Amino acid sequence: MNQARLIGVTIALGVAVFLGTRCVYIVREAQQALLLQFGEIRKVDQKPGLFLKFPEPFQNVVYIENRLIPLQTPELEITDSLQRRFVVDAVARWRVTDTKRFYQAVGGNIPAAGARIEPILSASIRRIIGQRPFNEVLAERRAEIMKEIEDQAIPQIRALGIELVDVRIRRADQPDEISSRTYERMRSDRQREATDLRARGQEEARRIKSEAENQAVVLRADAQRQSEIRRGEGESLRNKTFADAFSKDPDFFVFYRSMRAYETSLQGKDTSYVLSPRSDFFRFFENPGLSEKPAN
Repeated sequence: MNQARLIGVTIALGVAVFLGTRCVYIVREAQQALLLQFGEIRKVDQKPGLFLKFPEPFQNVVYIENRLIPLQTPELEITDSLQRRFVVDAVARWRVTDTKRFYQAVGGNIPAAGARIEPILSASIRRIIGQRPFNEVLAERRAEIMKEIEDQAIPQIRALGIELVDVRIRRADQPDEISSRTYERMRSDRQREATDLRARGQEEARRIKSEAENQAVVLRADAQRQSEIRRGEGESLRNKTFADAFSKDPDFFVFYRSMRAYETSLQGKDTSYVLSPRSDFFRFFENPGLSEKPAN
């Protein structure tokens, strides 16, 4: 009898534990919960905690993320106001603020919500950016453009029970084929500039070289002229000095000139002269006192 009672108590406890786990649900910090009764929303729990419910199939719970959820748009090819094509992609952050409406719109499914948000956001990006030139998207009015995209997309996204927190343009660039053509054009322009600069440099080098050669010719001519002038002045001074010396002492002058002639002509070690001993050239060797030519 006691054993049967123990078995009964055990079974009762097991059923109680089973029913207890089926009658409570936990909402965590990063979650919201919808309590459904036969598919109809009975309660929304947006705060964390432990809550009671009837066991399934009477009531069941759907959990929904309460955190910021990122969304990246695909690459969008857009034509700007100047009819230039470029590629843009953006990153957005959103979260569920109206849990009931979110469940009714997309069944509480996060990927399905992203699929609904993406075309709304892409259409806003195309519309807003397409009205402006490309350089404004790059820097000048980027913050203002992102704000306009948010303002245009928010009403449609809010209808899904979603708050669009912010939108950021991640990349704005020209398509690859346009970038390649632009790069080739820029490279050609730089090569043309380099060729032009090189040609101008060579022309300038030739001009400077020509001017330097002309200056060198002028300087050499001037130096030659100055040299001739100085040489003439020196010879004139030398002749004047000789003339003065001759007029003061003709005998000494003749002697001096003869000694200079001997010194100059007899410098070589192997110098030979075939002259008559009575030659006028050697008159000072016979008689240093002579200053006149010997009589024939």
